Amino acid sequence: MDKNKEIIIGVVVVVIVVAGYFVFTGIHAKPSIPSVANTPVGTQTSMGTVTTAGVVAATGTSAIASSGIVVAASGAATVNNVTPGAPTAPQESNPVANVAAIPSTAVKLTVSVSGGFTPNAFTVSAGAPVTISVTSGDTYSHVFAFEDPTLSAVAVGVGPNETRAITFNAPKTAGAYKFYSNIPGQSGEAGVMTVK
Repeated sequence: MDKNKEIIIGVVVVVIVVAGYFVFTGIHAKPSIPSVANTPVGTQTSMGTVTTAGVVAATGTSAIASSGIVVAASGAATVNNVTPGAPTAPQESNPVANVAAIPSTAVKLTVSVSGGFTPNAFTVSAGAPVTISVTSGDTYSHVFAFEDPTLSAVAVGVGPNETRAITFNAPKTAGAYKFYSNIPGQSGEAGVMTVK
């Protein structure tokens, strides 16, 4: 057999073996989303409640489709760099009456004028769906927002002692993304989301 053919066959075999390993072990580039196929609407999962659109972390938030993509009401993927509240933007929830009902997988932030954000740092996986809940821990209103314009649509406004949530896909680019309360006079309320 020709040497070049032997090399090509060897490379093909290695590629097939490596691909088979990833398929067999379940290692994917996409995040692992619980399968909701054939799951009744209203069923609770680790990421939220099953709806016809996907999994919703809190009433009013955008749904996470089984593909791991956060979708708008239209069914199209949400866009993180538009105006908050736009039809294609990730949608924030209605006020959450039962904070304990927010999924355990959510990043739960509390914000106050005297204490800033707690926690003030968290890490997420690149491209993965992320749910953040924001609770005002005092008698002031706060607006959670990112400095990076690629995340301009990810904003949560809370009133005094109120909790709301938002679900979005993390950026695909690794790095540190600063967040803050963009209400004037609340400059001490800041933190960092690290994407790995």
